[in-house]
Amino acid sequence: MNRFRSKRGRLGELLIKKGIINLESLRKALKIGALEGKHLGSVLIEEGIAKPKDVILSLKEQMNMPAVNLKNVEIPMEVLKIVPFELVKKYKILPLKKQDDKLILGMENPTLKEVIEDIEFITGRSVIPVILLQSQINAALEFFNKHGYATEKFSGKDIPEKIIKKEKRRTKGIAELFQELVSKKGQDLFITAGAPPSIRVDGHLKRLDMDILTPSDTEKLAYSLFSSRHEEIFRKFNEVEFAYTLENIGRFRINVFRQRNSVALAARVIYDIIPSWEELALPEFLKEYAYSQQGLILIGGPAGHGKTTTLAAIVDYINSTRSANIITIEDPIEYLHSHKKSNVNQREVGVDTESFAIGLKHILRQSPDVIVIGEMRDPESMAIALTAAETGHLVLSTIHSFNAISTVDRIIDMFPSRQHEQIRAQLSEALLLILVQRLVPMASGKGRILAYEKMGQCIGLKKAIREAKTHTLRGQNLGAVDEMISIDVCLSKMVQEGKIKYEDGLKFVDDINTYELLCKKRRKEGL
Repeated sequence: MNRFRSKRGRLGELLIKKGIINLESLRKALKIGALEGKHLGSVLIEEGIAKPKDVILSLKEQMNMPAVNLKNVEIPMEVLKIVPFELVKKYKILPLKKQDDKLILGMENPTLKEVIEDIEFITGRSVIPVILLQSQINAALEFFNKHGYATEKFSGKDIPEKIIKKEKRRTKGIAELFQELVSKKGQDLFITAGAPPSIRVDGHLKRLDMDILTPSDTEKLAYSLFSSRHEEIFRKFNEVEFAYTLENIGRFRINVFRQRNSVALAARVIYDIIPSWEELALPEFLKEYAYSQQGLILIGGPAGHGKTTTLAAIVDYINSTRSANIITIEDPIEYLHSHKKSNVNQREVGVDTESFAIGLKHILRQSPDVIVIGEMRDPESMAIALTAAETGHLVLSTIHSFNAISTVDRIIDMFPSRQHEQIRAQLSEALLLILVQRLVPMASGKGRILAYEKMGQCIGLKKAIREAKTHTLRGQNLGAVDEMISIDVCLSKMVQEGKIKYEDGLKFVDDINTYELLCKKRRKEGL
């Protein structure tokens, strides 16, 4: 049981009972706190609804533990030095006094046991938590940022008599955030309440130099992107995905969703120009498969590892070298293809067709040579794709999967067990290639490079799929023969060529022992 659990009810109820605030004031403060991510006591003070003294005494009574008014405190320099400023800022705490091997620590929420344990571990002292208003802690942090931390003793009297009601926050509009994402050559932007906006650059998450976003901030940023249709979908389903173009900045794939009753957003950059084969370092054998007249090509891998970009590059190659009628179904459309040697008709789910399944149901009547499905999500879409691949069409799609073998198993497991034999028979004949890829940090530290696992059509593959013996393919896959190349073989070769570091390759291997063995063998043989 939490040793700091309140024994006197909620703070708002206590303040109403004492006649310090009324119900209308409480509702107003609670609404502001929810929108701006602030605690009730701080809101009551900042809005002038209650005095700090009254809030502090009520908190003391509510939590049944000591409470401190920072205005009456002086903190010696040696006490401040006990807790590094980085932790003071991170946890919104303040060391107040030392008693032998104990440390009295001011906290807005003294029930946070993990914070107390962390400070005890770092300082080597037992922590005695006391209640300290968040608004007073914030004022102290502002003072330290201006005048330095632990350079001299700190007096609570240095805090201004009036705590600024609405301080200027470092916030940016959605256009500025997208601009920063593009200028830093990032892949993703993340917006969520309780943290500053962050971007992913070369697979690493970096927080932007901005204030923590409140639920109100995230809602405003997300709703600034909505059309009336998007807003309607979001209100109905609590999530929506769409493409968004910002003039002179770029095109983005947007996913808005709810988490902990607030709005969150993830955006991915969609570059107008499809990267060249050389820029993506795609293997040349893909071009041979792009010339196939029929069959199924699947690009697998985890999210954020370039599946959609690889698929777009293959479509662009077909578009540039073949005379074909290409029809795509995407959710949303990311890369825009112009007509070259081929005609490219791009259909967006929710705009041009109701769903993948409905769009695919009628696609064969549109006389396609090449069918591109943004992502395989359901058995109905997969069944139509297999039928199309069997009947003279080249079908390309992406699928979330860990490796080539798990891709085969995932496709079969999409269907009820009574259909497994039929699906195995279809898949064994229709499947041309599974390419499962990873984007691995380059040895230079700048950018990422493609590593892949290949499983191409051959007699062994067909037989293993038909006979439900896909587990036997792993042994064949390790051989690095033309049609079977494992991710471990590919990564070990890239290490030997100096393209990636051994440690980075280790993060993406399928089998650690195999990878280590291959790396040692290559070093020994000098291959």
